[in-house]
Amino acid sequence: MKRSLFLTFAFVFALASLNVTLAMAQRGRRSSQSATRQSWSSNYQESLATARRLDKPLMVVFRCIP
Repeated sequence: MKRSLFLTFAFVFALASLNVTLAMAQRGRRSSQSATRQSWSSNYQESLATARRLDKPLMVVFRCIP
């Protein structure tokens, strides 16, 4: 019973997600260039200043690269 309920929910969620994606593509909201408009910066101070200037949140990822 629980498994069939889960599968039904997963199927409905997948269909809803597909529907939203197709609707956004038809309206032209998503473009192939949207990923290139965003960029990563390794300079924390510069990124912080840009985020404050644009009044946008800043996502910081701390990585340990061996």
